[in-house]
Amino acid sequence: MLHHCLRRFTCVLFVLPLLAPHLFCADGPHVLRDAGVGQGVCLHLACGSAAGSDLTADIAGAGDLLVHALALDAAACRSVRAAIRVRGLQGKAMVELFPSEGLPYVSELADLVVVEDPAALAKRGVGEAEIDRVLALGGVCMTRIGEVWRREVKARPKDTPAWTHPFRGPDGNRVVPDAVSWPVGLRWQDGLPINIGHWASTRSWVAAKGRVFSITMTEAANIQPGPGQSIDKKQWLVARNAANGVPLWKIPLGTSDPRSDLTPLNTLPLATDGELVLAPMEKGLVAVDAASGEVVRTFPVAHPPVRLLLVDRTAIVVGWEKLGRVKMWNSVDNAGSSLWDVRVPGTTVGAVQAFDIDSGTCLWQDPVPAQTVLALGNTAVYLVQGPSPVTEQVVIARDIATGKERWRTTHAQLGEGADFFLAGVGGDVIVLARHKPGTVNFRTRCRQAVVLSV
Repeated sequence: MLHHCLRRFTCVLFVLPLLAPHLFCADGPHVLRDAGVGQGVCLHLACGSAAGSDLTADIAGAGDLLVHALALDAAACRSVRAAIRVRGLQGKAMVELFPSEGLPYVSELADLVVVEDPAALAKRGVGEAEIDRVLALGGVCMTRIGEVWRREVKARPKDTPAWTHPFRGPDGNRVVPDAVSWPVGLRWQDGLPINIGHWASTRSWVAAKGRVFSITMTEAANIQPGPGQSIDKKQWLVARNAANGVPLWKIPLGTSDPRSDLTPLNTLPLATDGELVLAPMEKGLVAVDAASGEVVRTFPVAHPPVRLLLVDRTAIVVGWEKLGRVKMWNSVDNAGSSLWDVRVPGTTVGAVQAFDIDSGTCLWQDPVPAQTVLALGNTAVYLVQGPSPVTEQVVIARDIATGKERWRTTHAQLGEGADFFLAGVGGDVIVLARHKPGTVNFRTRCRQAVVLSV
């Protein structure tokens, strides 16, 4: 049976009616072509009946789909299994006997459902509603009706929530208004089923339009002989099907896992609009086609990117000349540990730059080292500071389209001490927080919060 686990990603589920159907000639080899689905998971229901014993193998052999078939009787199960074995498609396709009741799948799992005998399924208690339950958003259902195949698509609403940034959106607010039914449960797990570096393997992830994109080191290429911590763990940008975790593509980034800095404040720069994925590659920034994994554009960044926002068609990039650190966990027993350090500018040299993502053109730049950048509407807000120990901080707001400065506020105007973090923006306010010693995340525990009006 197909069974996967989910790590760090949860889908909000919808139950939607299928769109108006289209009819196609009942020619088995063309079912996959007419469906228009080439990757993901296919469920073949009532296999080995009306369309013969070869259709399951035909689907598995014609594309990059993982096919799980359910046969209504033992004879059909044997014949379909034999066809799979003769074609050498074990691992891409498998068949089992239909269970006693219902479909044995989690909701919204399949990119393609092929229904070979809907009348026989209905007699087993599986109707259109149950088939719709297991079909993913944007998925296709091909149903054999007499001598033709009916094609229906489960619509993906235009307002389906996306997680375009590591903290959901460019405002850094990890709250969505949609209701979630509990328990959520596990669906799939990315990469290898181990943490090969002992620490968190996935340093950043985003999701949009049915795909999840992550920066991770848990790939087979990183398994090498020798002590685990002494091996350089290369990072990859990986795309997976959000519904079932099937790998779609991956590309090497030319970067290495830092082996420490585990606080979520060090999430790597990554953003998507569902069509493009923006990610660091070596010491630069690239735009990757979300469907194919092809690098389509590079951006002339002034420094290696450390923070990234995508607002409409504009990318806002923060880069530093050198990486610095601030200790968040003041441990007397392990004062030298960098495990929970927060990355900050290491010098006074850095830049905030805005790029048109369609052309790669730099729209504007501010040659300052920003600790963090967030956006609210058409305003970018960033906190500027030098290396640790920090003696001066400035909060700056700029128009995203033009780069025109709207206002700036120094830390001295907000009280003593240049020890603020930019915690979040929302509504018409900006929240700054002071770190509370002994904690590793100012977003959940801080010793003081200051609210500014945008």
